[in-house]
Amino acid sequence: MGKKPPFYKSNFTKNYQSFKNFLSDFQTYKKSKYFLFNVDEDLINEMIKFSQIDLRKVEGYISKGHLQINTLKKRLDVCKEFLIWMGDKKIATFNVHALFPKIEKTKKEIIF
Repeated sequence: MGKKPPFYKSNFTKNYQSFKNFLSDFQTYKKSKYFLFNVDEDLINEMIKFSQIDLRKVEGYISKGHLQINTLKKRLDVCKEFLIWMGDKKIATFNVHALFPKIEKTKKEIIF
């Protein structure tokens, strides 16, 4: 059996599902459904703010909220890749460089 296309990597599937849960929780929190025409810099910033809310003791949410910076970066990277894919398929075009702030991964210090 040959190599799988990169789109089907298990990490991508896991990250996609996590983003889907995040987006579902975001819509629940905002009491609103979001569509492609809603995607703008303000929406991305609202998603970032939402990611810092602690949902562990709040009923009705899939995720626990209060994301670490690296986890937030993963969620936004999946969203960005999806928007790029939509542009490649000529479904909708987004300037992802203007939409998403630059978020650097944090390095963990290894302690023995």
